[in-house]
Amino acid sequence: MKSYKSVRPFISEDQKNQFAKNQFFVEKDGKVYVQGRLRTIKVEDLNSFISMGVLEEKEITDEFAYEYIILNDEYKVVKDVLSKAKKELPQYEKIFETIKRWVFVPKGSSASKIQHEIEFQNNPEDVLKNTILREGNKAKPGDVHMNRGTERHGPYVTEEQKEIWINDDTTILPYGIRQSDYASQSEQVKIFVKVIGQVCSMEDCPQDFRDFFNSELGIVPDVEPFRDYLRLINRQTRKDMGYPKLYFSDFEKNQHHSKENGLEFCHIDPSMDFPTNVDNITIGSSRANRLQGGYPLWYLKETFK
Repeated sequence: MKSYKSVRPFISEDQKNQFAKNQFFVEKDGKVYVQGRLRTIKVEDLNSFISMGVLEEKEITDEFAYEYIILNDEYKVVKDVLSKAKKELPQYEKIFETIKRWVFVPKGSSASKIQHEIEFQNNPEDVLKNTILREGNKAKPGDVHMNRGTERHGPYVTEEQKEIWINDDTTILPYGIRQSDYASQSEQVKIFVKVIGQVCSMEDCPQDFRDFFNSELGIVPDVEPFRDYLRLINRQTRKDMGYPKLYFSDFEKNQHHSKENGLEFCHIDPSMDFPTNVDNITIGSSRANRLQGGYPLWYLKETFK
């Protein structure tokens, strides 16, 4: 098993794919796996990248390879289950897409597009003269973080790399994704099972939805109906209304961009390192997520008790 790491952001010669800095490539049994990508690439493509001078050999452990680069078996199982669910229960397709976005896709900011990079490479001075690199007043095009098109198990960017990227005049491509969105494949599997369990525990969850995931993954709904993670306070009377129930039907409100009643993927303590872990995430209401903001839940309880 040979492994390589990209030394800078780059685009493929056919200009169809972009890659981040510090992204790993693993060649094993005639296949080439790329960190953050579900599909393999051809060995010829790997050799092309090596000849471009954008990859360096880098030794990694088998554990790292099977958690962040080569798709492991348990990860494949839940992804297959989700694909099967969309086929057998098409009436819930939008809900499955929401869950897929929550669990398997990072929440990074929008990044530069490949077309922007192509334009930059054709005439970098024209772009850079209006950026902070040339003492201009505009920020550098794109964003240091990757966008939602990259799977969560892709590379993450540190604060040091962010500063390097800002002053790097060789590319406008981002370096990676936020560390806060970084989760291993095993952690994503745990998060998927937890989220599905919470959905199945909603009071009005359809029986066919519950039956499917009970059959496929052995998920059994909780005896008590699923509730929000932040107490509801009546705005007029200031009366404590307790933890309100969250409903399967609330998914429909997401499609209408509800700021009060829709469902969101929430972090109990967004300030911790690697907060996207199974013990720190939950489905919550838009109301609770907005009220919490970027504060840990314990801080809110201390401040507003």
